[in-house]
Amino acid sequence: MIGTGNAFVKENKIRDPAVYIGNKVAGRLATQYDMRVMRSDVDPLSDDSIDVISARYPESDFVLDSQTINWSYAYYPTHWDSYRLMYSVRLRLIDTHTKSVLAEALCARNPEYADDAPSHSQLTDDGGEWVKRQLMVYADACGDELGSKVLGVTAETEKSVVK
Repeated sequence: MIGTGNAFVKENKIRDPAVYIGNKVAGRLATQYDMRVMRSDVDPLSDDSIDVISARYPESDFVLDSQTINWSYAYYPTHWDSYRLMYSVRLRLIDTHTKSVLAEALCARNPEYADDAPSHSQLTDDGGEWVKRQLMVYADACGDELGSKVLGVTAETEKSVVK
C-alpha cells in the first residue's frame, strides 16, 4: 500500500503541503515581527535533527521547520467504498545559535465519516484533483492553526500590522 501511495503522489504530481504551510507561517511571522525571510527550501532534508538544520542555515538566527509527518488515505472501516484523506504536519521554530526548539506544535486532519466522503475513484481520478484540493484545504487550516498555536501569529494580526 505504501508503494501504491507513493506512486499515486509521484504520477499525479501531488505536492507536499509542508512547504506551503511553512511559507504561510513564515510570511506572517515576518510581517508581525518585522523579520526577513532569507530563503525557503523546497527539498526536504534527509535528517531533521536540530544540529543538521542549524548547520544548513548558519546565516539565520531562526529556522521555521515544517515537516509532513503523515499523509495517507484509507477507507472507513464501516463504509468500505468511502474514503478519507488524513494529514499531519509538525512545525518547529528553531534557534540556530542555541540549537534549541523555541516552539513546536502538530496539526492533524483525520476526518470522521460523512455522507459525502469520496469513493476510491473520486479520490484518485482526474490526476488526483480531489486530493490536491483537499490537501490545500488542510494546508490553509493547518497554517492558520500552527501560526496561532506556535507563534501567536494569526491572519487577523497580519491584517492589523500591514498598513
